[in-house]
Amino acid sequence: MSNKPHQDRALAVIVVAEGLEALHPEISVPQAAMRIDAILFMPSPSLFWGPIQGFLSDRLVVVEHFSQPPSQSKLALCGARYGMVRRQWFEERAQGSRPPLMLVLSDGRPRRVLNQFMSWCTPHPNVYHWTGSPIGEVLLVDLKRISGPTTAAMKFMLYPNDPAGRERLDALQRDVHLLEFYERMLEGIMNGQIPVRESEHKTAYQRAKAEGLEQGLEKGRRALLDVAAVQVSPTELRALEDIEDLETLQQALMEMLQR
Repeated sequence: MSNKPHQDRALAVIVVAEGLEALHPEISVPQAAMRIDAILFMPSPSLFWGPIQGFLSDRLVVVEHFSQPPSQSKLALCGARYGMVRRQWFEERAQGSRPPLMLVLSDGRPRRVLNQFMSWCTPHPNVYHWTGSPIGEVLLVDLKRISGPTTAAMKFMLYPNDPAGRERLDALQRDVHLLEFYERMLEGIMNGQIPVRESEHKTAYQRAKAEGLEQGLEKGRRALLDVAAVQVSPTELRALEDIEDLETLQQALMEMLQR
């Protein structure tokens, strides 16, 4: 891990959600200090992006991540980097049917910046869209405050407030549109792809173990009922189907078969 753990986590979660192929080769810049956090290209972004999904499709997306609300000077530096990407895109007509977008992912709301530039619009609560920017199109997401359907996956880019991360995983699991990301994030934590705190890893391990055991028990129960379907009467089968406990089910089936 680098000396930017919050940025490492955000980018790792994006890769788990969209795959390595979403990362675009970085456009060269004149100084190391001008390094861009990431450039993405997603012809069809997944539901991971929730309410901003439509803004990101079929264009270069210059991602700048901040572990705290950025100042105006920091956003200006981001704008300079973004400007280089835009200029190169217009000169070379690189990938995408639309000009590049700058996506600012912030752990909190940069109040001074938002108050100074009054032309922001809010397509979703805690998402700020600036189409009239002198540098181009800017989309800023307050990852700490964004909420509502399909936002739980994006929030996973932040380290959770509860050290064990249970709330973050629960939120993913509750959203039927994001169940695939629940499984991906759990796996990403387990295999070390996503940086986490030790307590968060422990929670993920316990959850994965419990869910694996649960799936195994259900498979065992299904196998016993398949045997029962050809060995016992319909009335006896219905009685067996009402038994949830695997050991009790096995014992009941054995007694029926020995009659």
